[in-house]
Amino acid sequence: MPKKLYCQNLSTCGCSITWLVSWPSKPKIRVQNPRGHQTGTSFPLRAHPRMKNKCLGVGAPNWHKLPPEGSPPNEKQMFGGGKLGACKRVVLIAHPKMTHLCLKGMKIPASALFLRQNSSNINDKLVFWSVGRTSGDAMSVLPLDGRYKTEMNQFFEEEYKLKTWLEVEVALAKAHAKLKNIPQEAVLEIEEASKEVTLQRVSEIESEIHHDLMAMVRALSEKCKRYGGYVHLGATSYDIEDTAYALVLLRAIGMLENRMKQTCSILKDHALKTKNLVCVARTHGQHAVPTTYGMKFALWYAEMKRHLERLQRAKKVIGVGKMSGAAGTMATFEGKGFEIQRLVMEELGLEADSITNQVVQRDRHAEVIFVLALIAATLEKIAKEIRNLQRTEIMEISEPFSKKQVGSSTMPQKRNPHKSERICSLARIVRANVPVALENIPLEHERDLTNSANERFIFAESFIVTDYMLSQMNTILSGLQFYPENIKRNLEITGGAIMAERVMIELTKRGMGRQEAHELIRKSSLEAFEQKKTLAEVLLKKEEVAKLMNESELSALFDPKEYIGEAERIVERVLKE
Repeated sequence: MPKKLYCQNLSTCGCSITWLVSWPSKPKIRVQNPRGHQTGTSFPLRAHPRMKNKCLGVGAPNWHKLPPEGSPPNEKQMFGGGKLGACKRVVLIAHPKMTHLCLKGMKIPASALFLRQNSSNINDKLVFWSVGRTSGDAMSVLPLDGRYKTEMNQFFEEEYKLKTWLEVEVALAKAHAKLKNIPQEAVLEIEEASKEVTLQRVSEIESEIHHDLMAMVRALSEKCKRYGGYVHLGATSYDIEDTAYALVLLRAIGMLENRMKQTCSILKDHALKTKNLVCVARTHGQHAVPTTYGMKFALWYAEMKRHLERLQRAKKVIGVGKMSGAAGTMATFEGKGFEIQRLVMEELGLEADSITNQVVQRDRHAEVIFVLALIAATLEKIAKEIRNLQRTEIMEISEPFSKKQVGSSTMPQKRNPHKSERICSLARIVRANVPVALENIPLEHERDLTNSANERFIFAESFIVTDYMLSQMNTILSGLQFYPENIKRNLEITGGAIMAERVMIELTKRGMGRQEAHELIRKSSLEAFEQKKTLAEVLLKKEEVAKLMNESELSALFDPKEYIGEAERIVERVLKE
């Protein structure tokens, strides 16, 4: 085996590359630029103390900063600060006995890597593994890990899932102890042991047994000195997983609630400020009658408030756990099932599901996903209206546009509403997860596994994307720009045609039949359009109109500000509710 490895930097951008190396001995690595020139010095490679020489963690050009052998490196030293910069590849020189890699605490099975035999660099295996484009996120594959990442991500990371599983296991041990099924000392030991279980160890066990929950059980048990045999006593996997899901989704909903309250606050503020700002209403894309911007914002505010209420109901629906065994019969708890389930749920702050089979029924989860889809649809509605009102020929409002912002790579003048367009695009993803959630409801018999794989996507995806959309919407609404001169221009652009309804109503009040008045105004509006005249100019020449009102009375009917009905009071009423 070579004592030194000379490896070429495969990055097309010429940046420093990150290397993963696994070898029973400790060779050195030398980084070269694309032309083969050496850069820096040869760095000795050391295994992470927990990796048992089966694999090494991520190394980078700062490997030379590792402490003396025997001193455990910290995460920043071990993982190069967690950043890959603009690197597009990670290169591995792998020993044939390698079982897996560890990257930022996450296990990558060797079978998942692309191996190239008989490398021209050395007579061994050379492994290429693509990484994401986001600096500081070596595992980034989906844009949820980078571009669309929010605080919501924390609830759906593997570490957090493991944390909630362990919470449930500890709660189960406490319930057993209260019923004197196990010693109190066992609870203390299991609780302390739960703090020492690592995702890395769970992943190692899972790679051998191919069962993620049981891997956690074994990892927890082996951390217990005396009482590991009491871990997971009487439970089935989904007693733990579904109860943990309830914890995760409740906390995720709580974050969405806070974000939505911000949205409602901004919409309420806009509604109050613009309750008298008259604009033209549009139906079927055509100018209709006058309305106010306050009505638009109050409408959206009321809809978002309904979504908040739906989230509150969703918390009650999803905030249930189970501790009822393989088929929901509680047989393993030998007559103490109801008490154990009650105690576990009380410890975790959940309600006990009244009846389950092996799983909590998926109509509950589908309802939550549907509520998120409703929220996404409303956000799209708002974003679409902003986009349309930002059209060059309309330009009544626009999303914020910074001084250095670029709209197009070739058209320097562009002010594209890209944030609003992004919201409309992402809404489709959230809605698309609804059918998947619905299809998870009819599982076979007491349970099958067809829900499991897709739920690893749809919960994280729906919550993270919805949270990102809310965050973007709050940014848009907070910086929304108004153009009053364009709002006034658009009110007048049809030459008074938007006041046709008011004139019809007034003619009816003065004695003309409603249908007759409607037909008269319809024909007059067409005439005004074809002759490029105002509607008032055409109506002044109609004998039927002259018999019922004079020019001054007719002209007074064409002031848009005098035909907004109860708009102001409607807005005020909605905002008080």
